Parts: sequence; C-alpha cells; structure tokens
Amino acid sequence: MLNNRHHRPAYLTLGTLCLLAVSLGLTLFSISSRADTPDYQVDASWPKPLDNNWLIGQVGGVAVDGDDNIWIIQRQRTLTNDEAWGTSAIAERCEDGSIIEAMAECADGSTPVPIDGIGNPRPKGPMAECCVPAPAVLKFDTAGNVLQGWGGPAMPGFVGKKDGVVDAKCDPDAGCNWPAGEHGIYVDHNGFVYIAGNGNGNGTCNGNPCPWAATHGFDAMVLKFSADGTFIYQIGDPNPANPPTSNDTNGA
Repeated sequence: MLNNRHHRPAYLTLGTLCLLAVSLGLTLFSISSRADTPDYQVDASWPKPLDNNWLIGQVGGVAVDGDDNIWIIQRQRTLTNDEAWGTSAIAERCEDGSIIEAMAECADGSTPVPIDGIGNPRPKGPMAECCVPAPAVLKFDTAGNVLQGWGGPAMPGFVGKKDGVVDAKCDPDAGCNWPAGEHGIYVDHNGFVYIAGNGNGNGTCNGNPCPWAATHGFDAMVLKFSADGTFIYQIGDPNPANPPTSNDTNGA
C-alpha cells in the first residue's frame, strides 16, 4: 500500500504528459491546417472602373479561359429603370402591349411609346448621362481591365425578336434564343463561349412587354458563341413548361 501511494503521482504525471502531448499535437495540426487554408479578401480595385457609363447587374456566372482571362455573364434586366437612365429607345410599345419597330403604327390605333432594350419607357430619349447596362458577356484580364464585351437584350442590335424585321446577331429566326435568365458561362480550350439560362421568358420586362423574344418559355438550352460574340449554334430549345431538371433540353 505504501509503495502504491508513492508511485501514484508518477502514474498521474505520465498520464497528464500523454494528454498534453495529444493536445499539443492537435493544436499544432490545427495551426498547420489554418496556415494551409487560403485567406480570401475582397479586392475593391477589381475590376477597374468601366468605360461607356456601363453598369453591371446580377452576375450569373464566372469562367476562366486558357489565358487566365476572367469571363462573366451578367443580367442586364436586373437593373432598375433609374439605374439605366442613360439608355435610348430601340423599339416602340403599343397600348395593347405589342412591340413594333420604330416609326411604325400601332394596330390598335394607340400612340406608341418608345422603349429601350429592357422595356423601360424612353419617350424623350435618355433620362440622364448615366448609366447603361454593360454587355451581358464581359471579358477581363487578371488586372481587371475590360478586354471585350457583347451580348444581351440591352445591347442594340444583338438580341432579335421572332419574325422581326431587322436581323440581329442572336436572331430567333436563325435559331438563337437568348436566355430569359442568364445563368452559367463556360469557355472551352478553343476559346468558344457557352452560356445557359434558368429563367422564364414570360414576355415582360419590369412588368411591361419586352422588345425582344421573351415569350419563348422556360430556358432549356445552351448557346455557343465565338469569342467575339458570333452565334455558332444552340443545343435544346425553350420549353413551354418548367423543365423537370436543369439538364433537360427538350423544348417546344
């Protein structure tokens, strides 16, 4: 009994040392793990200020190409009327909601209202110098400089209207249906750009009929463009009903 009492402190000390060793090891592992974890911070200087009074809406996708350039696709239609006061009229809207070419007459006899590319009324032209929606697809270098931009309904002459008089770079009559809700962008090893969407083309822009093909239904397609925005082809078609999955390309 006497010997046990004398050795018990030694046993306790050895156990304590073991616990300390385990604790120290876990602490060092935790510190090492934190040291290996990247620390991300917002860089307020990226991207650089945009030219042309451009304003970016919601960003629906980011991609990096083989030259480390950063591509984004942004949603021009998420900008409000007062955020896009610098836009000009590209079409006209009649009282019955129909869209007509500039200087045409309304079938219902109403006086047409000039509208911009995202459906905002512009009866007297731009409301202010700033701002206008930036192109839907923007390419930046690693320093944040804009290298090029194209696409979207707010870019004059890019998105057409089905059976429209004027051809456009993305013309529904040629099989190009710009997404109702831009969502996703990818750049392949040859520099081709792919975009997709997850929106519902219900035909309205901020509650008003759109001056572009917005009545095609739910997005269920992928569009391929060259790096400069030239339309190549479209996989899938707009769907009159909500696709069952995000991979569904069965259209109308």
